Amino acid sequence: MPTLTETQRSSLRRKVGDPAGDVWTADELNTIFTEAGGDINEAIAICFEELMVDAAKFADYKQNESEEKRSQIFNNLAKLADRYRGLSNSQQSQVRIVGMKQRPPRNKRIPRDQRSRKRNRPIGWD
Repeated sequence: MPTLTETQRSSLRRKVGDPAGDVWTADELNTIFTEAGGDINEAIAICFEELMVDAAKFADYKQNESEEKRSQIFNNLAKLADRYRGLSNSQQSQVRIVGMKQRPPRNKRIPRDQRSRKRNRPIGWD
């Protein structure tokens, strides 16, 4: 079970906008890190998804001349979660190309009577 070091915990808090530790406790961050399989970028994406649940409650409203679009919070959190999930996936899905075994071309047997015809054909007639 992977646990966060103090530097990883402070880095995680800084990246999700919780440097003071008001949103998640240390135990909650360790649980999220374990759920992410020890991947810090995946843990950040999970934190943003948890914030998205709270942000889904906000509604846009307009009153007289003022207008507030709180649905942008949800959209921005979704973009951040996708960004960190992409960083997580890009580190895991690296492919190492070792090489390809080359095979010699396959010999096709041509009947004897067609061999001479093929030689006498103009170029481009195959």
